[in-house]
Formats: sequence, structure tokens, C-alpha cells
Amino acid sequence: MKQTLISKRNISILIILIFSSVCIVGVFLFINMKREDKPAVTKSNCEKQQTTECELLNESLSILPIDDRQELMKKQTKISDIEKYTNNANLMYIVTAYYIKIEDPDNSIKYYDLLKKAYAASGGYDAAIEPFAQAPDKMKLQIEYVSKLKESMQKNSITITEPQ
Repeated sequence: MKQTLISKRNISILIILIFSSVCIVGVFLFINMKREDKPAVTKSNCEKQQTTECELLNESLSILPIDDRQELMKKQTKISDIEKYTNNANLMYIVTAYYIKIEDPDNSIKYYDLLKKAYAASGGYDAAIEPFAQAPDKMKLQIEYVSKLKESMQKNSITITEPQ
């Protein structure tokens, strides 16, 4: 009888250990899956710098969360005037986001490709833009949607000609 109690106790302990292990692995996987949704972030370089790039980045931070296409267009125009802006992942994010917001699939794809290169080369975005930015892979889904939307509009459009 005493031997039966010990084996039931061992089985209970074993079940608790297995359950605990499964919970720990589940939490670990959940945390790591959440990290993939966030873009890579580098230390903020714009905290101490007074460059045109940092100025535009900081100005754009208030525009990105809202859908102010006019202001975003102004920032995109200023960014385009900067030499080698295509090498800056932060600026490329703003430009790519602009073309996605105005539903321009051709430019969205063009600048998305440049964003991916700049993002990979820099190791991510500046910490200042991180709360608003998406990793390039997430943006790809938006670009695909914009492309399909344009295709659908072209297929379903009606051409009206004026009578002569």
C-alpha cells in the first residue's frame, strides 16, 4: 500500500513537471513570436544630431499616426531632395508609407525595394520612429493590397466617351 502512494505521488509530480515545461515553452514561443511583429530598432541617432534627416524624421513622427496625406507629401518631397536618402531606412519608411497611403502601387513597390536594402544595411529603424514604423515584411502585405485594389479598379472601371 505504501508503494502505491509513492508511485501515485511520483506520477503527480511528473505530470506537474510536464505541465510546467509545456507552459514555459509556450510563453517562450509567444514572446518570440511577438518580437517578429516589431521592426528592428537601432539606438536613436537623432537625439543628439541636428541633421536634415533627423529634422525630417522628427517632424514626420506627428504625421505618421494620422492620415494627413498632404503633410506626408510635403515631407516626402523634402526627403527626395536629400542626397543619398535611399540609404536611410527611416526616410525610406516615410517615403514608402506615403506611396502606400496614396495607393500608388508602382512607387510603393519601387520604394519598398529600396527600403528593404536600407533596412538590412542599417540593421533597423531609429528608436524614434519605432512606435510608428512597421517592419518591411509587414509593409509588403499593404503593397500587395494596394496593387490588387488598383487591378480591381481597372477591371471594373467604365470608360465613358462624350458624344460627338
